[in-house]
Amino acid sequence: MSTIKSKPYLNFDGQTKEALQFYAKCLDGETKLITMGTFIPNCPPESKDRIMHGCVVFPGKEDSLVMASDTPDSKKLIRGNNYSVVLQSKDILYLEKAFAALSEGAESVSMPLTEVPWATRFGSLTDKFGIQWMFNGGLKEHVTSEATTWTDVYVSYDGTAREAMNFYKEALGDPSELTFQTMGEFADTTPEHLKNRIMHSRLSVDDSTVVMGADTCDGAPGGTKINKATNFFVSVHSKDVVRMQKLFTAMLSGGEVGMPFEETEWAVKFGFLTDKFGVQWMFNVDK
Repeated sequence: MSTIKSKPYLNFDGQTKEALQFYAKCLDGETKLITMGTFIPNCPPESKDRIMHGCVVFPGKEDSLVMASDTPDSKKLIRGNNYSVVLQSKDILYLEKAFAALSEGAESVSMPLTEVPWATRFGSLTDKFGIQWMFNGGLKEHVTSEATTWTDVYVSYDGTAREAMNFYKEALGDPSELTFQTMGEFADTTPEHLKNRIMHSRLSVDDSTVVMGADTCDGAPGGTKINKATNFFVSVHSKDVVRMQKLFTAMLSGGEVGMPFEETEWAVKFGFLTDKFGVQWMFNVDK
């Protein structure tokens, strides 16, 4: 059975090239870019230089750290707060360097890199393009990834994290694995009305993280109200067409199709949807 992997996919309004070049510099990576002009026949002149698809990879590697594209001119983007690109690394010095570089011109640093109960270093910020990042390094729990540095997807919910993650697990089927930790389990001083909210959850298949999620602390001092984004996707990849078709159909329950799961010029099958929790997903079976 082919494994399933997910990566963060970002949308910009004409800033994809600039953003990915900035991320490549910060992450010691390199960019791969395809413009709309080179991909779309008779592309309008005003869209020729927009990015159809781009990614940041480590030199000599194929696995993307982050992917992105420009939207059509007419599409309006909503920069929400219900997601983060999670940069994970076993190399603390690399993580510190990346955090400092991505802090350049950042809109905000919500948490400086510091030691926390689950990691040697953790921090978060919103970069100068409005993209939210988490940094997790020197993890104190067992990590099965053979890579030194990788990215994951983190989604925030307003009290529906458990329901959403259980829904995703059911959609993925066996042999997926789901773990939870509530806010009450994490701290004895948690207010009663927040104890059953999810502090952290992780859904994985074959030791590969598909998505992580948590509830916000809305209603508590400093709580954050969810504003759902349209500039972010969880991009799921597999070589197993049958498995991906089944997953697309299951995830669509109560959701809305953006593009049916069908053959395209770049993929055996590709499609995207917004699930019933307002999270956007892409599904891609590469040629």
